[in-house]
Amino acid sequence: YNFLRKVLFIKSSVWNYEKEYRIVKNGFAKRKLHFQPEMVKEIIFGCKMDHEIKIELLKLIETVYPESNVFEMQLHRSKFQLEKLQIR
Repeated sequence: YNFLRKVLFIKSSVWNYEKEYRIVKNGFAKRKLHFQPEMVKEIIFGCKMDHEIKIELLKLIETVYPESNVFEMQLHRSKFQLEKLQIR
């Protein structure tokens, strides 16, 4: 459990400047998470996220968090790294 907790929830201090919160939700969890719209500044989709789920979430984000910026991570074409691209 401790190893899993470290992998999912604890970031290296190198990334402190991001000031992000991570939310990990098990696919079997029934509980919904609610955030005030002004609390959500940015939403980032992972590079392996299912396209159909992404489309559904974008519809939801448009109505619930219209002021937030939405990004997706993509594999860089020539380097071993990820790029953060704004999609909305």
